[in-house]
Amino acid sequence: MFDVMIIDDETDVRERLASNIDWSGLSLQLAAQAADLDTARELYLLHQPKIIITDINMPMGSGLDLAQELLELDSSLQCIVITGYGELSYAQRALHIGAIEFLLKPVLPQTINESLTKAVTRLEKLREQEASLENMRQLWEENLDSVRDAYLGNLLRLGEKNADAVKKKLLDLQIDCPGPYYSVALLTLDQQPALEHYESVCLLMEKQTGAFLREAGFRYYLFFDSHFRLTCLVSSRAKNMDNLFEAALLKLKNHLQFINDSYSLCAGIGAAVSSPDLLKDSFAQAKAALSFQADKGSVIHYKNISACEHLSPIGRHTVHDLRLLFLQKKYSELETRLSEHLEALESQENSVSQIRAFSLKLLALLSGECSRQELPIDQIMSSVDLLRIFSSPTCQDIRDSTLAILRQMNYLQSHHASNNINHLISLAKDYMLEHLRDADLCLNTVSEAIGLSSSYFCDLFHRTEHISFSNYLKVLRINHAKTLLRTTNLKIFEIADTVGFCNARYFCYVFKKEVKKTPTEYQLSFKQ
Repeated sequence: MFDVMIIDDETDVRERLASNIDWSGLSLQLAAQAADLDTARELYLLHQPKIIITDINMPMGSGLDLAQELLELDSSLQCIVITGYGELSYAQRALHIGAIEFLLKPVLPQTINESLTKAVTRLEKLREQEASLENMRQLWEENLDSVRDAYLGNLLRLGEKNADAVKKKLLDLQIDCPGPYYSVALLTLDQQPALEHYESVCLLMEKQTGAFLREAGFRYYLFFDSHFRLTCLVSSRAKNMDNLFEAALLKLKNHLQFINDSYSLCAGIGAAVSSPDLLKDSFAQAKAALSFQADKGSVIHYKNISACEHLSPIGRHTVHDLRLLFLQKKYSELETRLSEHLEALESQENSVSQIRAFSLKLLALLSGECSRQELPIDQIMSSVDLLRIFSSPTCQDIRDSTLAILRQMNYLQSHHASNNINHLISLAKDYMLEHLRDADLCLNTVSEAIGLSSSYFCDLFHRTEHISFSNYLKVLRINHAKTLLRTTNLKIFEIADTVGFCNARYFCYVFKKEVKKTPTEYQLSFKQ
């Protein structure tokens, strides 16, 4: 429904126009009538009509001037100009200022309704365009973080040749890193937290990282990559930003250890670059620095790698990579990588000693991870395979025994993870039963109660139970209602309230839909 205002100094002209318009058929309503320009301005501001029909020759002015004035206030306003004079100059100016029609008096009913149909069509099209633009704007805002992360991920991995294009894209994505110096760091934890604490620990690390970077005067953007590493893009005006960046992350490491000494920060820092199109180089250096971590977490700048070489025992890069694969439960890739590395060591001097030393170092590291996860590691480390690693004179025996122990570790970790998940689901089910009467019981309240995010819990529940959370809760409530109907004399509205329906009529509707009987019919079928 669009509002219309008619402007003409002759009363009979206004009334005739109003009577000739098909208001209901065009979904229009008469908002106001005006006999002079001052009144028209006042009524326009009061009613904000989307269509005006105005005469040109008005007391104390021109309807064309008014139309131009109002179109400057609202470019979507549809103006129909009428006049008793057929001068070409009037018609030309009317079209020039944006009027959609120029009509000569007397205006016939068919003519005015055709003009209004044109106006309505234009307004509806504009409304659709505005709605589409609003939807696009909302979609853009809702997905902006994902777009930013995807763009920066590609920029850091693949690079970009045009520095100006990168700067423009960063501005478009509202990433506040103006330079002129840039650097990248990759952050992870030396020990991954347990499943139920993982998200909160990651959020804490992200929050504290931002706080220390701000304190050091950096502009930054943070996001987690697919390897659960916190990627830090920073920019600064300071030429010594390498030292400042490293100092900030060392403070962060000490702060996180103070909060919880079981988590030690691992950070690899790439060298500062003078243009955002060179961020690929800094990112590659950050990855290299991260792979140089010692057994405990360290903050290592790429420029210091050569100074850290004495910390690196044989195969340290490979040991670190294999540990990450174990923590990420990528067992197939872990076994393949280990086999390839052990085969490569066979071609070197003292191959038996090297393979034995590498295998023992890796298994010691992974056994520590198993102990942290409270896995029964003694069942593995007491096996005959461990003795063969210590004493066998052949590379093949050592390799086979190492892989055998690794497979047992993989099995234990995988089985333990399943038990953890089952425990969480059991906690959720117990919570639902305990709070079934609560009409506000929902995915958010249950996930919060067991310490998981709603999105993660939703996916976890569906994968484990093969039913959506909402359907499970509905079935749980209906089944409990059926039990009450069979075993108690409670009234229908009391049962509805007991199983979490605040409206008895809605309870009856859901019950009949699921059971194919009304609650009363179901209850009577057991009492006959």
